[in-house]
Order: sequence, then structure tokens, then C-alpha cells
Amino acid sequence: MSLTMSSVSYTYGEGSAYATQALSGVDLEIRRDELVLVLGATGSGKSTLLRVAAGLLAPTDGRVLLDGIEVTGPLAAAEPSVGLVFQSPEAQLFAETVEADVGFGPRNIGRSETEASEAARDALVAVGIDPDAFGSRSPFSLSGGEARRVAMAGVLAMSPGYLLLDEPTAGLDVSGREAVARIVGAARERSGVVVVTHDAEEFLTVADRVVLLTEGHLTFDGSADALVQEPARFVDAGLRVPEVLHTQVLAREIGLEVERYSFDPLEAARLLADARTRSQ
Repeated sequence: MSLTMSSVSYTYGEGSAYATQALSGVDLEIRRDELVLVLGATGSGKSTLLRVAAGLLAPTDGRVLLDGIEVTGPLAAAEPSVGLVFQSPEAQLFAETVEADVGFGPRNIGRSETEASEAARDALVAVGIDPDAFGSRSPFSLSGGEARRVAMAGVLAMSPGYLLLDEPTAGLDVSGREAVARIVGAARERSGVVVVTHDAEEFLTVADRVVLLTEGHLTFDGSADALVQEPARFVDAGLRVPEVLHTQVLAREIGLEVERYSFDPLEAARLLADARTRSQ
């Protein structure tokens, strides 16, 4: 069971003088109970990849398969469903109240009013929003962090088999980022989760796989540790090398024999200390 992109390409404005290719020959499989981190610079095709995977954009070439069946349209009402949380939560909030907004998805896929209300309340609790305190409020009265969590609740309420998140921590403070991390951790227990971001530090340590997109091309698909051992891949993809990794790279450049690279700060410190001891 998987959500699969097979040789997918996508061109905006195809056939026009302004045609721009956003994806080129992408092969990607997302399995259930797996967290896939998609990294890439601005303009690399990350958001387009999510929209194609969710069936919101039809690929110019290639196919998208949901558990072996070719996708021909939006997948929010499919079984299993594919839920997409956009980067800007205000793009998804529209109802008069928070509870009505979160319950819209379940109602739209045929659940009863009672079932939809229960799903909405459960989803709000899951993202740390008290349905009794916030349920009757306008979603447009929320703070940025609250709006982001309510938008996620609206997708979680549909119990998606695959959850796609576009820059879920952008613009959030520390508490908001921690809340999103908890939401993602809980979601991966029952769904395939894809997190798109340009900030590797946020999810690199918990990802099952990491994908790099460079100008619409998939240039890496492997474990987080495999990527960490090749820091130049970050640079090639137009990304900043994470600080803890960059420190180890600099140590090697000045001649220290660092045994291997680590993204864990404590292990990195031990590796640097061992290298320093050996050099004395």
C-alpha cells in the first residue's frame, strides 16, 4: 500500500510562451507508517510535488497511483484519502466557526452530523486546541499558530491514509513548532506522512527517508544518515548545511580526522573530541 509518483513531470503554462517546468521525471513512493522529508530550495518544485500527489494538479507526464490505482482527480474524498495542509492556513479556513470548519471535511465525504462533529472535536484535541474553548470562535480570530493547528485538524478529521504538509512550521514560534512536531509524530502512527520544508533541522532526526529536489529533479532518496554523510548534497540542492553538520565539515577541512558525521549534537561533540584527541 503506497502513494506512488511514477516518472511524474509537471509544466505550468504548458504550450505557452511562459511554460515553466516544475517537476521532471520524479519517481517517489510514500508508504503507510512512514515519514518522508522532502527538502529543497525555494522554486525546487516541493509544493508542486504535493499538489500533484494530492490529485490537485494532473501531471503533464507520468502517473500518480494510490494503492495501485491511477489517480484522476482530487483525493480528499478517496479511500484511503490524501490530506494536504497548505503552507498558509488561511487558504484552508473559511467557515463561520472553528468546529464547523474542521467538521467540513468529514461531512463532505459522507459522514453524519454526529460523526463529523465527533471527528472534528477529536481532531482539535489531537492538535492541542480545546474544542469547548475554541469551537464556537471564528477561525479568522485565531493567532497564526492556532490557525495552523486548526487547518491541520481539518485534514486530520478525515483520517487520511496519507498526510501531506507544506512547510508546516513556517512562521511559528518555539511552542508552535513543538506542537506541530507532536502532531506529525502522532500522525505517522496511522498514516504515510510527507513533510515539505527548506529547513532540514526540523524533521531530519525523525524522518524515515529524505528526498532532495533540485530544480524539479529528484536528486536524492535515502535515509537521513546517508544524506548526513554527504553534506555537499545540501549545497548542490541550494540549501544551507545544518550548523551541527557544518561544524564537523569545517573540522575535517582544517585536518581533524572526524570518523563520521552525525546530526545529533551530543554525538557530534564526541566525534569532534575524539578527533581532537587523536590529532594531539
